[in-house]
Amino acid sequence: MKTAFVSGGTRGIGRACAVALKNEGYQVIVSASSTLPDDSEFDYIRCDISKTEDRQYALDYIESKYGRLDVLVNCAGVACKQRLDILETTEESFDRLININTKGTFFMCQLFANHMIAQQEKAADAYTPRIINIGSISAYTSSTSRGEYCISKAGVSMITALFADRLAEFEIPVFEVRPGIIRTDM
Repeated sequence: MKTAFVSGGTRGIGRACAVALKNEGYQVIVSASSTLPDDSEFDYIRCDISKTEDRQYALDYIESKYGRLDVLVNCAGVACKQRLDILETTEESFDRLININTKGTFFMCQLFANHMIAQQEKAADAYTPRIINIGSISAYTSSTSRGEYCISKAGVSMITALFADRLAEFEIPVFEVRPGIIRTDM
């Protein structure tokens, strides 16, 4: 069975992605940095994508339980805790958004791309993995009351372009989806 991993898949856009993949016949694993509600219909792992050990744990878990990963959806991300003008934004807020939204996405792509490349070499059947990064229109739309969020999502756009270029030789497509304003609890 094909498997998909959706980081940030317990609510909002991530959950919608998980449901869509499940409806397409995928075994879906979701993660969040907090505990999962008891009524989950998906396999769940706790994973803070800004932490090396959590990213590695997620890959090890998926590899040991399912043996393969066909789709990685990088949806984990955070917004500003408090919207502040760029003349007032704190380093703490900036670092938090960059660590999770940008750094976390970059190293999720790197870790899982290397796994996908290795799996291609071992696969006996047609194995066509892909990576999907959930960005935001904030990657190109200025919002001076949450500049650190815009910068973090602009980074996701470049991460997507870089990995798409690098993984082209392995025929692993890398996509970005840039939602606009979506009604979620975030």
